[in-house]
Amino acid sequence: MAGARADEATASRAQLTAAEDTVRNRSTDWSAWRIDRGVPTDLSPQGVLAFFDRVRVGRDRLLDLEAAERETAAEMVRIGAYEARTRDAIVATGGSTVDAGALGDAVVDLSREVARNRAVQARRDELGQTVARCDRAITDVLGEGLGAAAMRADLATGDTERWRSDAAAAEDEITEIEDARVVAIETRVKAIHERDAIAASSDIARLELEHAALTEEIQSAVDEWRVLSLAEGLIKSTLEKFERERQPEVLLHASRLFEAITAGEYTRLYRKLGEDSGLSITTRDSRVVGPEALSQGTREQLYLCVRLGLAADHAARTSSLPLVMDDVLVNFDPDRASAVAEVLCDFSRDHQVLLFTCHPHTVDLLRSIQPVCGHFAMQRFGAGGEWVASA
Repeated sequence: MAGARADEATASRAQLTAAEDTVRNRSTDWSAWRIDRGVPTDLSPQGVLAFFDRVRVGRDRLLDLEAAERETAAEMVRIGAYEARTRDAIVATGGSTVDAGALGDAVVDLSREVARNRAVQARRDELGQTVARCDRAITDVLGEGLGAAAMRADLATGDTERWRSDAAAAEDEITEIEDARVVAIETRVKAIHERDAIAASSDIARLELEHAALTEEIQSAVDEWRVLSLAEGLIKSTLEKFERERQPEVLLHASRLFEAITAGEYTRLYRKLGEDSGLSITTRDSRVVGPEALSQGTREQLYLCVRLGLAADHAARTSSLPLVMDDVLVNFDPDRASAVAEVLCDFSRDHQVLLFTCHPHTVDLLRSIQPVCGHFAMQRFGAGGEWVASA
């Protein structure tokens, strides 16, 4: 019995030794594994499991950190682009370029400005709708056409003070019109009563007879006025014809001579019948002027023509007398002097003309027009002279 127990003890010790060897081997392997894996050697198996749990958590956090860093980098790129667009927006809205530190404040200011602009735009849209409603209401009231366009143009001026003044004036005018309307109604009623009273009166027949008599009298006066107007027209036309055709021969001769001398500038000389206004002169363009409207030289030419007309008329009625003149060409310009000289030479064909002059060029002018005229050169001092034969 004792031997069997000794054998069991020996076997147990052998198993114990083997188990201890196994434990030592496992402990050695465990230490090597921990060293190989970088696990702290003082950790128990449970501690290793906890360590691995912490490592897994750390690895997950590291992965999360790396993802966060990548997202941060991408966000920084987006932030840079946003800052660039923000700076462009600030500059586009009239602001100045800002640095990164002041960009936030600028963005806040820009946001506030945008908010204000949005509020202004909303107010503008609201006012636009109000204006559209007012325009439709104005169109309903004013209608279309030139009058409506004029009133719209007046409304566009915005002159409210004048409108108030016009409205007050219109109210005063309306009051006056209403008062006048009341007076007119009262007057009409009174007139109706008077008309009814007249219609019922016995004076109607008498008034109708008076009206008929007055109408006949007016018609008679109109007939008489027509006869007198016709007579007046005939008398005026007769006087005009007499003035035009039956003027004295003196003025007829003078008119022809004056027209020739003035080269047709003045066409007729006459005196109006029944007036003591002197001569009247008709111009080329049918105007009538008096001698006072002529220049000094033209008046002298007019006087000369009247003298020649008198001489011609006297010669026609009695006998021709010599016409004596002294330097009548001295105040005329060369053209008018030549015209007067031609008239005198033509006049000398039927009348004796004696022209005294101290200007040799006057003699030359006359003899160039009428070479056969006589020329008597007088001495400056003493008696006697020299007859110069005609050319």
